[in-house]
Amino acid sequence: MNRGSVVRTVYTSVRGEPVSTTLLAHQPFRDDLVLIAGKKDGHIHRGNVLVRNRQLAKKLGVPVAYIVFKGLRDARRAYDFHARDTYVAEIDLLDALTAEELPEVIVRTFRLAGVSEAQKRMWARDVGAIADKLKGDHDPKKAMARLKLLRAADIHDILGRSNPSAARARTMAGLSRLRDRQEDVPGLDAHRAKIAAQLNVINLRAMAMAFNLEQEVGRVILRVNEAWRGKNVNLLALARSLANEARHFASKDVNPYGPHAFKQFAKDLAIIATHLRAKRVSLAVYQLDILARSILLLREHEAIDAALTGVSRIKRGGGKFRADDRRIILKIIASVRDFLAKHPGIDDGFRRPVATNLRQEISRAYAAVETNDVDAAYHALSAAACCI
Repeated sequence: MNRGSVVRTVYTSVRGEPVSTTLLAHQPFRDDLVLIAGKKDGHIHRGNVLVRNRQLAKKLGVPVAYIVFKGLRDARRAYDFHARDTYVAEIDLLDALTAEELPEVIVRTFRLAGVSEAQKRMWARDVGAIADKLKGDHDPKKAMARLKLLRAADIHDILGRSNPSAARARTMAGLSRLRDRQEDVPGLDAHRAKIAAQLNVINLRAMAMAFNLEQEVGRVILRVNEAWRGKNVNLLALARSLANEARHFASKDVNPYGPHAFKQFAKDLAIIATHLRAKRVSLAVYQLDILARSILLLREHEAIDAALTGVSRIKRGGGKFRADDRRIILKIIASVRDFLAKHPGIDDGFRRPVATNLRQEISRAYAAVETNDVDAAYHALSAAACCI
């Protein structure tokens, strides 16, 4: 477990109900916006990332609540990409509604008294269309704005008389609620950005660990090869260095590459250290080569994740690939495919046919993007990310 571990009691949501859990967690920063679970406790597992969320706390009726993510990758995708996109889209929508669309229909109410019923129905239809843009939104201010607009769209009173003044007042009340929400969004997005920055720092620290390991494995390979050629090399010192690395990786609860990568590094390093202590040089060389290739292959995870994030954004928007999107994503996928072609035996000695499975999923993803099948591309890239 990491230094800086704390025992915390947190509220999370299980099937929409608040659940209190006391757990051992790592708190990477002085505030408690992000927690990393240190062991399994109920529905929370080691390596889960807990992110504090104001809206969830309000919904559950508790002082502080956390969203539980499976790992660092899922948390980063939620806060660094999806939530950011959501706020950008919301800002654009609110700007359009408050600066253009609603002021325009409000001005039209001054001319409703003397127009035909057909024109009044057209006005009501336009207001209803604006209200529909807020449909399904759970924010109370936008929900109230929608209710005001729907009531405004019914321009007649209970006696069936046209009442443009009441319609105008309700439309203006809806506009006021949306402007209130507009004032909230920058603060909410700043809070999201702070969480995203913290998650990115955790991610960069973990990536630096993998990079440093690559350098250390390269150094050890050179020294062990010298020993294999008969040179006098302190194998015990090398074993101690790798054993320290093994303990370091075993203590980490999250990493950028999924739940198992660092654990496997720790196991491999411990095995190599054992071989070196026993002076089984040939076995150490063999295992070091496998480890070096696994680190090299793991680098491709970043490209796969970038492609998956791009496809996920399009999938969430319910759209199809635009020409620029398709070109960029195909280029990323092709880079992984080219890497695998240049390293045909990269998974020799691995417990699973990682590269074989990865080639299949990458080919599926490439074909899906080419044919504009967003769902198939998403599933293929998700499977590819799980291969490594």
